[in-house]
Order: sequence, then structure tokens, then C-alpha cells
Amino acid sequence: MPRVQRLPDRWAPGHTVHVLRDDDTGPLSNGGKRRKHASLVAGILSAGYSDAVVMGGRNSFNAAALVPLLAEHGITPWLVRHRPRSEAIPTLMDAVCSAVVPANRTVMLDEWDGGAAPWDPGFGGPDVKASEPTTLGADGRAGAAATTSQGRAASGLAARLQGEPGRSAIIVPEGACCSLAVPGAATLGADIASSLATLPQVSTVVMDAGTGLTAAAAIAGLRVALGQRPCRIVVVDMTGAAATWLGALGELCQRGIAEACGGADASPGSAVCVSVERPASGRSFGSVNASVRAELIRAAEMAGVITEPVYGAKLLHTCRHSVLPSVHDGEVLVVLSGGAHGLGGWAEWLARGTDNQC
Repeated sequence: MPRVQRLPDRWAPGHTVHVLRDDDTGPLSNGGKRRKHASLVAGILSAGYSDAVVMGGRNSFNAAALVPLLAEHGITPWLVRHRPRSEAIPTLMDAVCSAVVPANRTVMLDEWDGGAAPWDPGFGGPDVKASEPTTLGADGRAGAAATTSQGRAASGLAARLQGEPGRSAIIVPEGACCSLAVPGAATLGADIASSLATLPQVSTVVMDAGTGLTAAAAIAGLRVALGQRPCRIVVVDMTGAAATWLGALGELCQRGIAEACGGADASPGSAVCVSVERPASGRSFGSVNASVRAELIRAAEMAGVITEPVYGAKLLHTCRHSVLPSVHDGEVLVVLSGGAHGLGGWAEWLARGTDNQC
């Protein structure tokens, strides 16, 4: 279980704030991504897929963390990605993926329909079946991803691969938002519940949502684990995809998280309420402005929290400015689930020099 530390009173005078450090559990794949990837890779291996077509936007942290992991486990990674801008500074994704996936296994697209491909809130999954290689939905219907340029490219590539003897392919959408990742993502909810058991005064949990699978699965799991203990969950929506992941959360809570993970379910708790906040600063996903950089340094100097700018620092900044003013009773637990993969957000800043940037 990730460690919990209490922040000093001077970080947020008048409030007692703890952080769950899920962002330092691994060198590259960590936090929510490490959890998702654990069950995703295990599921790919169990199903016997030989190839995985990974979809990634211009600076996909998921692709950067997942591609090396697939190769380590003997699964051949392919990449459908957004073409880099010619003037752009190379990102973490550029560096990692180009080292693992050669050009002849990469499809570059000039058109990219959004930063994250739509995903099925029913968790039917975008798995490519051997019997229906061009079908994205596991229920036999074309999934939402098939309507996007990246979805069509991934589906066509997977179909071609499955036409070759001895090969079978699975599509992994942006953020690894697919059915095989749900069991791993749900473990965060169990770890939050375990932390809350040792922190009886915590009334509010603050976490982030990117593409949203981890947030949805973690909250659904937390509802079951907490039972009737009252708890307010504030989710900071980093990508503007709140409607999508709230739909997934509703689906998981209706079906039951254990059922979605393939097991018997318990009755979900009803005392957990969820609200959504947008970042207090730097609302565009991946943007790292002066306020976020200042929060990064502030957290390090005041609290000894070394985190990254894209998720961690922005979450802490939003917590201080938007969440804590509404907390009048109880303590707060902030779940940091970004990590080393988020360091790609430093690229432009570092290239320009860090002097006088905070």
C-alpha cells in the first residue's frame, strides 16, 4: 500500500491535510497507470494476444509507460499516435516510444479527434476479437473509438495483424481505458479505504481524473469498502472529460465493481458523495504555468513533497485554492497518483532554463 504523510500546518493553515503517495511506487509506470497496467498486461498474456496496438496522443504518459512494459513481457507493441509538431521539443513519449517501437510499427496521424479516445462506460472493452477483427466493442457492436480517426487507424492495423498466421491483436486506447484495466484500477479504492481506516477524522478525499478509468474504478471500489461511512470525494477533472468518466462511474456503481472485475459483488455503500472541480489554474491538460510551477516549489519547500507538474502540483494547487475553503469539518486526504511519467510536463520549461521561472 502507498505511504501516507501529513503535511505541515503551514502548508494550509487551519486545515489538517494528508497525502497518499501513490505517485512514487515505480520509476516510470506508477500511480494509477501502474495499477491499470498490472491487470491489463496480465489479461493480455492470459488471453494469448501476441500484439498490442497502443493509441497515444501527442504526449501520452500512458503510452510512454506501457510500451516498454509490453515489450518486457514479450508482447509486440504497435503505436497509433498523433504526429509531433515539427517545432515541438521532444516529449517523454517521443523519447521512450521511439526507443522501443521502430518506425515501421508506428502509424502517425495528422488528425487526432481529442486528447483521449472515447471509451465504453459499460467496460465492454475495445478488445479486437479474432472472430471479428475490425470490431472494437466486445458486445459485437462497433465501439465509440471506431468513429474517431485514431480508432479507425487502430482497428485497421489490428485487423491486418490478425490476418497473419499465429498473430492476434488487442487495441489499448488512450489512458488504457479498457475492461482489462478495471481490476488493477480498482485497487486504488481499496488502498484509500485502508488509509481512511487509520485516519478516522478524514471527511474529504481529493483526487484527480485524466481519462478517468482509475478515478471511476477507485471511487466505485471505495464506496463498497467504506459502506455507510460518510465521505466526500472531490475529483479534479484534468482533461475536461468529466461527463465521460462520470458515466463510467455510474455504470460501475450500478453493476458493482466486483462484477465488473469478474467476481461476486457486495452491496455498494451509499454514504459517499462525489463532486467535480476543474483545476484552479492551468486548465488545459498538460499546461504548466507560473502558478503550477510555484506550487511545485512550495510543496517541496514546505512539505517535502516532490511531485510532478501535470497532475500532482496542479492537484495540490486546486486543493488549496478551491477545495479547502469549502471544508469546514474534518481532515482531508489528497491522493497523488501522477509520478515520473508526468515529468514530460517539464520539457519546455527545462529547455528554456529554470532561472526566475517561479
